Amino acid sequence: MRDLVALSALPTVWAGYRPLQVAEGLAEVLLSTLRLDVVYLRLPGQTNGQEIEAARTAGGAPSADQTRDIVRALSPWLDGASIDPVLTVLNPVGRGTLHLVVVPIGCGQQSGVLAAASRRPAFPSEEDRLFLTVGANQMAAVLQRLHAEVALRESEERFRGTFENAAVGIAHQDAGGRFLRVNDKYCQTTGYTRDELLQKTWHDITHPEDLAAEREQYARLMRGDLATYSLEKRYIRRDGSPVWIDLAVSLGRDAAAMPTYVIAIVQDISERRQLQEESRAAKESAEAAHARVTRILESITDAFLTLDHDWRFTYINPRAESLLRRSRDELLGKVLWNEFPEAIGSTFERMYQDASATGRPVTFEEYYAPLESWLEVRAYPSADGLSVYFRDMTERRRAEEALRQSEGMFRGTFENAAVGIDHVDLEGRVVRINQKFCEILGYTREDLNTKTWMEFTHPDDLAADLELYGQLLRGERASYSMEKRYIRKDGSIIWVDLTVSLQRDEDGRPAYCIAIVQDTSERKRLEEALRASEAWFRFLADAMPQIVWTARPRLRQHVRPRPTGRS
Repeated sequence: MRDLVALSALPTVWAGYRPLQVAEGLAEVLLSTLRLDVVYLRLPGQTNGQEIEAARTAGGAPSADQTRDIVRALSPWLDGASIDPVLTVLNPVGRGTLHLVVVPIGCGQQSGVLAAASRRPAFPSEEDRLFLTVGANQMAAVLQRLHAEVALRESEERFRGTFENAAVGIAHQDAGGRFLRVNDKYCQTTGYTRDELLQKTWHDITHPEDLAAEREQYARLMRGDLATYSLEKRYIRRDGSPVWIDLAVSLGRDAAAMPTYVIAIVQDISERRQLQEESRAAKESAEAAHARVTRILESITDAFLTLDHDWRFTYINPRAESLLRRSRDELLGKVLWNEFPEAIGSTFERMYQDASATGRPVTFEEYYAPLESWLEVRAYPSADGLSVYFRDMTERRRAEEALRQSEGMFRGTFENAAVGIDHVDLEGRVVRINQKFCEILGYTREDLNTKTWMEFTHPDDLAADLELYGQLLRGERASYSMEKRYIRKDGSIIWVDLTVSLQRDEDGRPAYCIAIVQDTSERKRLEEALRASEAWFRFLADAMPQIVWTARPRLRQHVRPRPTGRS
């Protein structure tokens, strides 16, 4: 019993031992305690494909040749080990025969084996069996713990590398918003040192005009109403200058899925904001041009009708006839509600009545079932009644609905960060990937683990990306960012903002690359829509036969001459 108690205390003795030291220690304990002639242990190593062997004999530690003789003699019984059979085998290190017992050692997904042999006639007794079983179990527990510790260290190092070397700012905060950890990129973005930020909260560095909006979002996140949120806001840098950032916030959770800290992903978008401001100014200019052209072309391009105070039709243009599918001869002088009774009680009646009663124009979009059409309506009250402009928006609404459905396919939640993150080896093969990246591309993890990033990159963007990727691997740059297109699993094309940085090993050699991906398809669609709108209204202005001119006080007039050959 004392021997069993001593054996159960071995894991404490083995603390800090490597697996080979544990195996040798158990072999020596078993040899001396059970008076064995031969002890042999074979264990899985911490790296796949490796094995650890330890052998001891009554004469001490065997030589390498003796160990090979022991393995050769015992090999027929080392696979499929069980503690039940007792075998008689030739003594591999001496004369005569030995009684052999083979005991399996469970080590997680892999297993080891313990072989004990003695010339004692009574071997193995029940006490011997118990001692061998307890020894094997103690070793299995220690080895499983060692394997888990190694895996945990590797995982911690890998994710610490991602945190520290990501090309976007990453910060961990407590529930009150105080910084717990920040990476170098976060410090660069805010202009503060790491130690300075650890004395602050995100409220301290947020622009006062942006605080209220984020506090509301943050409170909803902490209540569990939101899984994540993102917004554009401003930080006040250490030097007092504002910096625009794209912020994505989510909760880190423990193994029990309980919130433990807040994750903030930050990207400096100052240049993008400047482009957006320029784009907004261009859009406002285009809208102003649109308004001028609309006043000229309204009666031609829009359906137009007028109603008197008794709601009788007084004028209908050809486009209105076409959309209403009624001729002006049928409608002039007739009451609107009698000719279109389905409109009674609808948005059309409510808005027309409101415009007439208040004297203020109204604009709305509504579906009119009898015509199976979505109509955009602008109604202007006047002294004579109501002037109504309307156009068929059915195709646009269908396109918007199709677009919303398409966008919905690409939305989801991200495991702990609200952007796509993946690791690729130096040949571009996907090694690790998060759920958000899978959702962006529409692939499963299993799909992407068989691919390289080149396979789902749009061919037109591949050369530029490969050039930057090569510069990164050659050490010519620390990271790079670009806007590019991916080809999703369903064949559709998606625009993303890509930021890539390089993770190096302990010796400073390139190990793998970290890619941060954010979907920018909506912005591209708006930019394309703006360019299309500008081109369209420029075309309309150029095609008009009238002379169009603009003037401002004390400024030179600009006149567009009538095109030659027009009357």
